[in-house]
Amino acid sequence: MSGAGTPASARIGWLARVRGLLKQFFNPAREPVQALPSAPEIPSNLIDPQVQLEGEGFGKLLGRRYEIVFNTKLPATALMSKVMQNLDQLSPEELASFEKTQGSSWKLGLGDEFEIVILGPWNGRVRVIEVAEDAFSFVTLQGHPEAGRIRFAVQSVKPGLLRFNITSWARSRDGLVDLTYDKLNLGKSLQTTAWRTFLERVVELGDGRQLGEIIVQEQQLEENDIQRKDP
Repeated sequence: MSGAGTPASARIGWLARVRGLLKQFFNPAREPVQALPSAPEIPSNLIDPQVQLEGEGFGKLLGRRYEIVFNTKLPATALMSKVMQNLDQLSPEELASFEKTQGSSWKLGLGDEFEIVILGPWNGRVRVIEVAEDAFSFVTLQGHPEAGRIRFAVQSVKPGLLRFNITSWARSRDGLVDLTYDKLNLGKSLQTTAWRTFLERVVELGDGRQLGEIIVQEQQLEENDIQRKDP
């Protein structure tokens, strides 16, 4: 018979499992970062001097994704239709509120514009550049704290289960915004809170039930992903 006690190989295996459990506890695995899709194209007739693209911004080009998965009896297109009609009710009023300044009051259309009243010294304007059954997109206009685009989209995972994403491709408008937003992390925290609230209200709008945590991811994009109005 071999010597008494636990074999060395078994002790090493047990210690490895303990180390793995401790690592998971103190350093939980994060959701793997997914590559962002390309930013939505802007119809040429909607590009004018008011449009504030990423190329007119300052600092790093950042891609951000906010995502929620939930159960609901509503089909994806029906939910998105309700979202488009209730933008002013989905964003937290104390942080950012939508006020349509151009376009129909009862539907969302290409070229519509919104004034977004933002907590802090800057408000912003955006223009609708995409309207589909399952998505819509904005581009920022002159004076907005950011320069870039943002897309709201819903996907059907399976019957009764939807995924709603908010994806942005943007830079700060100028150095001052970059300092307060990115370097001091003030604007970024407020923005994250605002979009998390928006997603939670989307679930409520669909009379749904949230599954899991809201995913929030950020990644720096390549300089060649920046779009400018001039060739």
